[in-house]
Amino acid sequence: MAFGDDAPVFEAGKDITCSVEGDKFKYQTPKFGEEGVFDDKDLDIVGTALLTSQLKRNTLTKAE
Repeated sequence: MAFGDDAPVFEAGKDITCSVEGDKFKYQTPKFGEEGVFDDKDLDIVGTALLTSQLKRNTLTKAE
């Protein structure tokens, strides 16, 4: 991306892999600064929601 008066330049989208395996939604994200390298990530499937492991560990409470 350019700064200043230059028009912004965006990279073309990347093809990534995603899948559902058991109670996990698995996907990839491009690794910052490394062309063509991806990090594997996953989210827990709970009912109809996708949760990170951090969110799953914490209990939400309604503010009063």
